[in-house]
Amino acid sequence: MKTLATFIIMILIWALIMPAAGCTSESEKHLKAGAVFQNRWEYEEAIVEYDEAIHLDPNYTEAYYSRGLAHYKLDQLERAVQDYTEAIRLDPNYAHAYYNRGLAYYKLDQLARAIQDFSEAIRLDPNYAHAYYNLGLAQYNLGHLERAIHEYSQAIHLDPDDITYYNNRGIAYFDLGRLELAIQDYSQAINLYSMYSEAYYNLGLAYKLLGEKTEAITNFELFITYSRNSELTQMVRQQIEELSK
Repeated sequence: MKTLATFIIMILIWALIMPAAGCTSESEKHLKAGAVFQNRWEYEEAIVEYDEAIHLDPNYTEAYYSRGLAHYKLDQLERAVQDYTEAIRLDPNYAHAYYNRGLAYYKLDQLARAIQDFSEAIRLDPNYAHAYYNLGLAQYNLGHLERAIHEYSQAIHLDPDDITYYNNRGIAYFDLGRLELAIQDYSQAINLYSMYSEAYYNLGLAYKLLGEKTEAITNFELFITYSRNSELTQMVRQQIEELSK
């Protein structure tokens, strides 16, 4: 239920791949070659190119950052942290580097450090919706539910169309026993994406706890319709049978 946002800010934009006007340094050529590999999900090949870019220019901030992204994708989290840290050393105002290092710390279960990095990313970029959201996830996992709700709410304010923000705020409300608010958030997530199986499941749980069997069954059945989680689907079928007695 507690999902890590998979969105990783990748500053591998079109300009990074297309030839720039005038001369391009050898290190830039390797960075652009790495970006091409990375956009093809060929991360090991990308790292080779970034290694060469850094060899040619040891102070190449973007090369460290991009190599960190590739290491993260390969689940080489400690190496990713090292690269993001070097990018931050070279550019202390690099909000994306703080954010992505925060993601790596989160996956390493170093939540206090993740919170520090997400917070710094927000300080540098107050409109960073994903940073607020992942800060909320980290706070939730530490049991700080009110803080998590606050961060999710900030993310929703900045990006009101992201279904995961509503769903996870709903989970925090649910855990606090604020079932009506949880139902509002799950319902809004479904309004934005009518096939959102997890939100239907969560709605079913909330209605079940409220004793509203018909609504619970309806949402559990919709979960089964859209879910690809066979194990959880079987559990939900059993809940429907119990509610139908």
